[in-house]
Amino acid sequence: MPTSFKSAYITPLLKKADLDAAYVKSYRPISNLSVVSKLLEWIVAKQLVSYLGDNNLLPDLQSAYRAFHSTETAVLKVLSDILLALDSGNLTMLVQSRFAETRFAETRFAETLTLTLTRNPKH
Repeated sequence: MPTSFKSAYITPLLKKADLDAAYVKSYRPISNLSVVSKLLEWIVAKQLVSYLGDNNLLPDLQSAYRAFHSTETAVLKVLSDILLALDSGNLTMLVQSRFAETRFAETRFAETLTLTLTRNPKH
């Protein structure tokens, strides 16, 4: 890969207008890559996703990087599975997890766990 594809112009951008502009941590780095490298990245990604799709190498339930799939279709699948389980009289549990970056020097994850238990009222 040519060296020009590996370099970027980095511009510091203030994260929020009310942050202190004199403080370095108030900024987020924005990398501007060359147009040619971005175009090459787009072409390779498109070919790779096409190859994976054509050869059935993507899981059926994967929503990311697929045409006509989104977070909405993923949520509808989960909802459908929950309703089918309830109709069958099964105990249903939905576990949701949210990961967030903390203020430590290295990235760590803080987890928020939500449990939802539902029992079919017919049984």
